Amino acid sequence: YMLFAGFLENEIPKHLRVIDETAKKELYEQWITNISHNYLRMLENNHGVVQPDVWQQARSINELMPITNKKAIIVSAGPSLQKNKHLLPKARGYDIFCVDRSFHRLLDIGFRPHYVVAVDASDLVAPYYEGINNETISILPATCSNKLNPKSGRRWYIPSIDPVTDRVLQIMTNLPIIHTQGNVAGATCGIVEYLGYEE
Repeated sequence: YMLFAGFLENEIPKHLRVIDETAKKELYEQWITNISHNYLRMLENNHGVVQPDVWQQARSINELMPITNKKAIIVSAGPSLQKNKHLLPKARGYDIFCVDRSFHRLLDIGFRPHYVVAVDASDLVAPYYEGINNETISILPATCSNKLNPKSGRRWYIPSIDPVTDRVLQIMTNLPIIHTQGNVAGATCGIVEYLGYEE
């Protein structure tokens, strides 16, 4: 999906268009409901206090720029994580991004990621965020369940829905819009690229 985001509408392959339309039809109401529940959380500082001016910019992933370390490693949650854990010491000196499901797996093998990324709107991913503290920054979509409740370090983005909805949400929050490919690994790739990592 990210590859086709800049193409003319009639050039997007049919199967990707069907996936987008189906996802929007099934999930739109949940996305909008979640955004309404998250709006005040987006305006909180790192101590959970809503700022006095409710119209100010939400705590955005833009606060993470400019990137000084231009190297990043993305750790997904596939079955190869356990058998390739011996490679992780080579990641020293890189910023470590992980998808939400791999956060606790990384802790179990002795690595604390710098960033953990979410994309899902479902409550089912909430347990992956238990125990996240200010040593790890959580990058959350405006559309996520409010049950995703890392205690600190939340930064927000808007996962692209459609041009009209994206624009309305951007006016409300001043958050960047990032194409997420519909899965957290794809979202993480998009976020790493957006933040300016070169390797």
